[in-house]
Amino acid sequence: MATADPLTPAISTARTRRPHRATTADRRPGRARRPVGVLVDGMDLTGKTTLARLLAEQLQDSGLRVFHHRGALAERHPLRRSLERTVPGERPASSRLNAAFIASAMLDRVLPGVLDDVLVDVVVQESYVDRAVAYGVAAGNWPAARWAARHPGAFPRFDLALITRAGHVVRLERLAGRDRADGVDAVTVADAAFEGRFCRALHQVARRHRRVRHIDTAATASEQAARAAADLVRRLAAARAAEQIGAERGSGR
Repeated sequence: MATADPLTPAISTARTRRPHRATTADRRPGRARRPVGVLVDGMDLTGKTTLARLLAEQLQDSGLRVFHHRGALAERHPLRRSLERTVPGERPASSRLNAAFIASAMLDRVLPGVLDDVLVDVVVQESYVDRAVAYGVAAGNWPAARWAARHPGAFPRFDLALITRAGHVVRLERLAGRDRADGVDAVTVADAAFEGRFCRALHQVARRHRRVRHIDTAATASEQAARAAADLVRRLAAARAAEQIGAERGSGR
């Protein structure tokens, strides 16, 4: 059953392509210097992949240039090769590996990457360090994850974060319906207490984003949530383009 407002206000690894550095020619009226960054994140089995795909498709259909991306944001990331040796869904519960993913995102904050690519209007990032922090806190309250949850400003922030969620029983049903469920899926639905710790940590680290919306995918159809999110992203993209035009007029370009 769909809710009236699928985007409720917050209460409190594909390889990247080469980003394009902005030049004077790129900064012409109507072109934003940086794309609108949208993060879609949440616990496993809450519909992140479906929502990210539908959102990217709807934005593309409306004429925006969209980059649907996963993995590290930086173009040339020193940790990329070592982290990509681990298979998503089969990664061991390791404090060191968790710390490596957290360190990777800290480097993203200072290295040029997809959020600097002026050839696209919107970057839709599917999963990021937010869930790594939440997993580390929920799995063992590991030191790096505990520190990261308290210092969210150490990581890149997005213009909009869409945090997906679904009840424990719903996630169990989705797990049972999967032909090839992975080990991480099984761990995250092992008990409701893990889910509670994960969600609290996720909300804590997501505070850094400029806007946060929570989407209950058990109560809201994915298509409806994607439409509502796309409307908001289009407004953000239009506002950024208008700011760019105003800045260029003010500078006499």
